[in-house]
Order: sequence, then structure tokens, then C-alpha cells
Amino acid sequence: RQVVTIMHDMRKRNLRYGLVTMCIGGGQRMAEVVERKV
Repeated sequence: RQVVTIMHDMRKRNLRYGLVTMCIGGGQRMAEVVERKV
């Protein structure tokens, strides 16, 4: 859901890159950089 949300927002704002960050718990975390072809 987070990736789809950032993709919609990137298209709406005409952005090329977006960043999704997540806290998994126990000190773990994850990040994903999304690139949209403009």
C-alpha cells in the first residue's frame, strides 16, 4: 500500500524519485527508492 501511495503522489506532483521507509520492529528498518520514468 505504501508503494502504491507514493507512486500516485509522484505522478500527481510530476516527481521522478520517491522514498518509502518502514519500521519493522526490534530495531530493524527498511527503505525503498522508487523511480518513475517521466
